[in-house]
Amino acid sequence: MRNNIKALRLAAGLTQSRLAAALGISVSALSYYEVGKRRLSPELLCEFARFFSVSIDSLFQYDGKVAR
Repeated sequence: MRNNIKALRLAAGLTQSRLAAALGISVSALSYYEVGKRRLSPELLCEFARFFSVSIDSLFQYDGKVAR
């Protein structure tokens, strides 16, 4: 999932700062999520899915194509 979050962020043309601000988390927390050093809570997992308009499943199975 860690690469999926980063790939979705980059595909949306967002910096870590902008995505972190939109989700109400710190840039360092987002960085940890992107590299897999921290696990997402169920609530934040839902927030990522809502923000990117993707299913939670697609966060785990991202293949370069975003399912909306």
